[in-house]
This record gives sequence, C-alpha cells and structure tokens, in this order.
Amino acid sequence: YASLTEIFSPQGVQDVNGNTLKPLTGTNYELGVKGAYFDGALNASAALFRISQRNRAVRDEANCPTSGVASCYRAAGEIESDGVELQLSGALTPSWQISAGYAYTSARYTRDSVAENVGQRVSTDEPRHLFLLASSYRLPGRYSRWTINGLLQGQSRVYTAEPGYYTEQGHYLLASLGAVY
Repeated sequence: YASLTEIFSPQGVQDVNGNTLKPLTGTNYELGVKGAYFDGALNASAALFRISQRNRAVRDEANCPTSGVASCYRAAGEIESDGVELQLSGALTPSWQISAGYAYTSARYTRDSVAENVGQRVSTDEPRHLFLLASSYRLPGRYSRWTINGLLQGQSRVYTAEPGYYTEQGHYLLASLGAVY
C-alpha cells in the first residue's frame, strides 16, 4: 500500500507573548506491505514513513527558560521524521499466541530560525527505538482455564537537557510475567 496525507492540527500551546501558535501543518508519506499467512495464523506488516512538519511546537528555551507548567513554546521551522515499523502476530499453535513489533523513528530539524538546530534531533525525550514481544499460552487439559502471559518491552535512551537541568533514562528492557484464570 501507499499513503499520502496532509496534516493540519491546531495547537493549544502559547509563545512567550501568550499567543497561541499557528496550526501544525505538513505531509505524511507511507509505503508498506501487509500479509496474512498459514490460513490467517500469521499476520505481518512492514512500513516506511516520512513525515514533514511545519510549525511544530517546541520549547522556547531562549526566551522562556522554565520547565513544567510554566513553559512556553515556539513554532519550529521544518521538521522531517523518517522511520520504519515492523509487526508480526499470530498463533504458533491453537493455544499459543505471539506478537512482536519494532519501530524506529528519527526526527530532525531541516530548517529553523535557530540555525544550530538544523540537522539536530528534535525530541530527545522520545525514544528512537521501541521493541515489544508478547506471548500468551493457554494450558492444556484440566488446567485449560489458566493462561500464562509474558511480555518484553524495551526502548532506547531518552533525555531532557535544559539550561541548569538534565535528566536521562537509559535504554531498558522490561520483562513481565502473569497468569489469568
């Protein structure tokens, strides 16, 4: 499949003067493939995308160096995001379901009123890599009322750097196990 969409989204944040920013505009391009295999027991998809945005709200640290509720924003010039999404899901057996997914996104300034931003990453507090692996297994026979679940999810490092303030969450992989009766 191929998709081309136009973006128009009003923004509810304000600049340093208390004015609401102009709407976010842009274009989203996506190419992908989806398929069902083994009589629908396995579903797969892969997609490549590029999102071009204008007027995206970004923190205005130069004119309003505060964080939290008191922040103000400015409209970025142009931002381009490129990425890929991969997904597999299905039944390994009638009792065993599994799902896996991976996403990569890179968003960079392509034009901006702050010249040193051009070519730089836009949102360092959003991960570039996301991973998910989930599985569930219904036990056989007299234990068939029980389902065992497992989940692995991970993401790459994120951070926020503001004048006088820095916080970081390193990359992680989280494992969860559970049972349902």
